[in-house]
Amino acid sequence: MKLKRITIHNIASIADAEIDFVASPLADTPLFLIAGPTGAGKSIILDSVCLALYARAPRLTRFKTDEKYEDSTLVGVEKEDDRNVGVDANRQLMRRSTVECFAKLLFEGNDGNDYEAQWHLHRSRNKATGKFQKEERTLTLLKTGETWTKKADFEGKVQEVVGMKYEQFCRTSLLAQGEFTRFLQSKSDEKAEILERLTGIDIYSAVGRKIAEHAKAASDAYDRCCQAVAGISLLSDEEKAAVAEAIDVRKKRIEEVKAEADAADAKRKWIADNATFEAQCVEARRRADNLKTAMESDEFKQRRQLVADYDRSASARVYLSQRDKARADAAALKKELPGLERSLEDADGKGKALEGDICLTNKALDAATKRLVAIDKPALDCRLKKLNDARVLVSGLDGQRKLIDTHAETIAESRKKLKAAQERISVEKAEYDSARHCTHRWRCRLATLPKN
Repeated sequence: MKLKRITIHNIASIADAEIDFVASPLADTPLFLIAGPTGAGKSIILDSVCLALYARAPRLTRFKTDEKYEDSTLVGVEKEDDRNVGVDANRQLMRRSTVECFAKLLFEGNDGNDYEAQWHLHRSRNKATGKFQKEERTLTLLKTGETWTKKADFEGKVQEVVGMKYEQFCRTSLLAQGEFTRFLQSKSDEKAEILERLTGIDIYSAVGRKIAEHAKAASDAYDRCCQAVAGISLLSDEEKAAVAEAIDVRKKRIEEVKAEADAADAKRKWIADNATFEAQCVEARRRADNLKTAMESDEFKQRRQLVADYDRSASARVYLSQRDKARADAAALKKELPGLERSLEDADGKGKALEGDICLTNKALDAATKRLVAIDKPALDCRLKKLNDARVLVSGLDGQRKLIDTHAETIAESRKKLKAAQERISVEKAEYDSARHCTHRWRCRLATLPKN
């Protein structure tokens, strides 16, 4: 870890102080001295670092006693336990006549992130005579703003990012007055653990332990194999031959037993299949008897007669379908007949008019021929032109007469079709009446049958 800034407020002899370790002049030198007269607060700086990180101060943890004294600054506190203060209590560090104190430390953890640890203590009602409240500790990861406030979470995270417990921190990174002697007097195991953490060689110790564990496991496995080999006794040639012969006998017996088992399985399967077939035969016989009984019943005979009647009515159903189609065709012809009759009447009227026009034209032509001799050439040409126009008109009238004849033939054909359709309808009506009678008889028989 690396200290960056410590802020102190109302702790022991220091009212307010802030030390920035990453700013000049402290950042410009790798080594500096904290000097001053007795009581100036040199050790308070170290105590404040420990308070911010571990909520403990080296100067207080040196006392190994449960001794308490009565705090005369408390007013209105009735409980004796609240008035009595332990000699090693952190509240001893709060300046007299103040209402709060705190130590705030900004540092870089072993993971390379910046953290801010704070220890805070205050009195109730914001008065110097108020009751001391519970200590507050907060650890904040400045990169994300994540905080740890619960005791277990706070202590675990601090130990993770600092890499040391409180005791190890006080004996290595921070040696208060008289603590260096304690480090020198520590046991070899404690010194080795502290030095491994400081120098970063604890990973090699872990590797060594793993190697030792693997070596011990391999040695134990080797010993077990040796013991197993020692417990094995070699057979003589005669014993080997006897064992080989016994193995051959056992193999032959195994083959025989397998053959017997296969034969037994085949017999068992045959018996099971035979039982299944017999059961199927019994079921088939039962169903055949039931069908025979049903076929001999009156109900089955009636139904068979109904099916036969239904089959015989097939031609009648075909006739009914043809009758419906003929009726539809007749209805369509009836709808077309008035229009055809009106067309025929119009054609007859036009034919009579055209015949009258033809007679008048022929009369005019005869009169024109008789007067032809007495007419001069210009008048004759004019008359010839009119005659030609009349001939063209006559040709047109001939075309109209042919069209009238065609319409007349169409009307006559339509009348023949209508008459044939009426005759077919009459025949089909007779067939329909016969089929209806047969169907009525079939429905009556069906209605008399019991409903299942």
